[in-house]
Amino acid sequence: MVQYYDNKTLYPNLKQIVVAGHSAGAQNVHRYAAVGKVLNTKTPVTYWIANPNSYAWFSQDRPLDTSTCSNYDDWKEGLSNYPNTYANTTVMNGSDAGRAAVMANYNSKSLTYVRGLQDLGDDSSDCKPLPQGQNRNERFFYFIKRFPGPVDKTSIDYVNLGHDAGATMASSAGQARLFFDNFNGNGSKAYDFGCPRQQDGDNPNPDPTCTATVTPADQGTYNNFTYQGCYTDNAGGGGRTLPNRITPANTTIESCTAGCAAAGYTVAGIEFGDG
Repeated sequence: MVQYYDNKTLYPNLKQIVVAGHSAGAQNVHRYAAVGKVLNTKTPVTYWIANPNSYAWFSQDRPLDTSTCSNYDDWKEGLSNYPNTYANTTVMNGSDAGRAAVMANYNSKSLTYVRGLQDLGDDSSDCKPLPQGQNRNERFFYFIKRFPGPVDKTSIDYVNLGHDAGATMASSAGQARLFFDNFNGNGSKAYDFGCPRQQDGDNPNPDPTCTATVTPADQGTYNNFTYQGCYTDNAGGGGRTLPNRITPANTTIESCTAGCAAAGYTVAGIEFGDG
């Protein structure tokens, strides 16, 4: 299909092809970018990967515990036990050479990741995605930290939305990447957001007239608890990281830390806004 649209006799004015997917569609696009052939098209092709539930991890390591999921590295969350005829000579059932070949193939593509900053859900039907992170948000950040991709071929757009395909595609970033990049065939990237940027790392190409910068979150102190950052819970690995739960009314950072201080604890944490 991509090669069909690349036919300049049929579509002489087409300047950019975007293979786009959100959620389950993004899982398909991600895997296709990883194991799909290099198409050698005349028209540039970009793979737009928005809020997938999991990724094809290119190595056997994972950021979280794998001991309770024996098949965590099976395709499609990994490269072991690859069942398909298509691209099996590249994948080579998860051998070291196959992993290197898949990652090189993936990194040869033009990639755009889209992350909905309010999308903290999980649609896993088995345990395989869980060692990649407890939810879609964690899995995204763990994946791009482990496999950042080439700087000149990889971009990230953050949108202040949940798990919503229509709103994500209709956002300023979605419109820029899906419809306006390279519109005139000169390789230009469309501007997406105004001022300020959504958060550090949001790219590419903010409006050049935008001089506002992202303001770091206030790390503050609450009831003698000092903010230390975000951490992964251990819900899937044999008990919560913070095992004792209190539930003050209208949970906030202030009420949670006040309750923990009153109970004599020295560490407090809030997950998804619930203490």
